[in-house]
Amino acid sequence: MAAPPIYAKAWSELVGKVSRDTIQAHVDHHTELRPAEQGIRYVTETGNDLNDGQSWPTALASPQAAYDDLVTWAIANLGGDARKHVGVVHIGRRTDGGFYDVDDGLVLNNLYTCDFVGEVMTRLQDEDIQGTSRLGSTSATATALVFGTNTGVTSYGHKFINLGFIVDPAVNTAMTSCIEAIGWNFVNVKDCWARGVGGAWTGFFIEAEGGTDNSWWTVENNRVTGMGLLFIPGLASFNNNRWWVGHNQVFVDFTGSGIEGLTAMIRVKRLFDSTFIQNNLEGGNKAVEFFGGGGNCTWINNSGETNTHDNPFYEFNATFNHTIIGGRCETVEESQTGAFVNTIGTCGGIWVFNPLLKTTTDPATGFKDRLLGSGHWRVPTMEIPT
Repeated sequence: MAAPPIYAKAWSELVGKVSRDTIQAHVDHHTELRPAEQGIRYVTETGNDLNDGQSWPTALASPQAAYDDLVTWAIANLGGDARKHVGVVHIGRRTDGGFYDVDDGLVLNNLYTCDFVGEVMTRLQDEDIQGTSRLGSTSATATALVFGTNTGVTSYGHKFINLGFIVDPAVNTAMTSCIEAIGWNFVNVKDCWARGVGGAWTGFFIEAEGGTDNSWWTVENNRVTGMGLLFIPGLASFNNNRWWVGHNQVFVDFTGSGIEGLTAMIRVKRLFDSTFIQNNLEGGNKAVEFFGGGGNCTWINNSGETNTHDNPFYEFNATFNHTIIGGRCETVEESQTGAFVNTIGTCGGIWVFNPLLKTTTDPATGFKDRLLGSGHWRVPTMEIPT
């Protein structure tokens, strides 16, 4: 039978009552510092995967090696195949203009979550991402820069902070997303930069596309250009809910022509109980497409120039209970494709409160407060004719 625990307010209370070895055993158990090999790995452009990765001077060369090493240590020392958070991978900035080549993707086992933290993230709107800790690939077969395996298990707790993601559609011909989540919960993606270069790309920064549950995400303060922000192609068996998506800057393109084949900057299906707030959604594509069920979401002050003005800002298809508050965008009156909000199929409870809408044709006609489709309500809007 195990000895009962010892409770004491001061060391003096233990002296003379238990042996020195017992005291030391309790001290070792309750005050043990995490050993150097546990919990943290470093990656730099001059690193070597033969290093131990436990400091910047002895950094590893690849994020995959760093993650795998943390997983190996956790399995050996923390036991079993139970879900666990294995630690933090610090990824150094690139000073050579390149990226960390993840080949066919940085592979994360759903049992073992980890924080990936970049060293530097630019804060200037139009600055390139060459100085960031960025991931890329030279593979023509990679489908994502980061993705999960062991997808029969639901994952809890990945973080991606201060990272750059680069996609070249001329090279990455099979890629559909930067981060592909299959059964990931409690994920934080913050202060990252993602860019599609070298040609039009119809992919997304984040694609949560499988598993039994992709919920409780925070997607915040990211800058995304040349791609969509978020795609959730939820099936009937999926449980996708409680996302918070806010303060992201999305520029699909800077010419107004849009990306052919990219349906919307935010495209979600069967998502529930989520909030989208203060996102800048600009380009020649629809800003938001919400389809195939789900609902009870709130959209607050999402804004952006549609540029070509021939797509709706919001499009809802067979969904219910959405509240749109504020926001500012250019649009076209009288046109179903250019409406601020367009509904398709059976939709219910689409509430719109006071967006600021800028018309682009006849100032005398104005927007006319048109919400096209059926099964919704609206509250009068404010417009500024050009």
